[in-house]
Amino acid sequence: MALIGPRPERPEFVEILARKIPGYMDRHVVLPGITGLAQIHLPPDQDIEGVKRKLLYDLYYIERASWWLDVRILCCTALRLFGISGSVAAWLCRVPMAD
Repeated sequence: MALIGPRPERPEFVEILARKIPGYMDRHVVLPGITGLAQIHLPPDQDIEGVKRKLLYDLYYIERASWWLDVRILCCTALRLFGISGSVAAWLCRVPMAD
């Protein structure tokens, strides 16, 4: 497990999500992380659409991963822990949004 990366999903859901969402398994090419872009920008997912939105952020991170992006995500996560909203924290830390 890594500090930054896509959050791991419970194993019992991975197979189901892989069948329902094209490209879902692509998020497994990197180590799972404790925090990531999806955790900064999005609330906990409640349905399949929420999982799809998080997948966009996970794939965005995988394509653009760098130590500098990791530092910004870590700073943004710290701000979120102190109650700063995701959009404000992302703006302050210059954390990008997925396209």
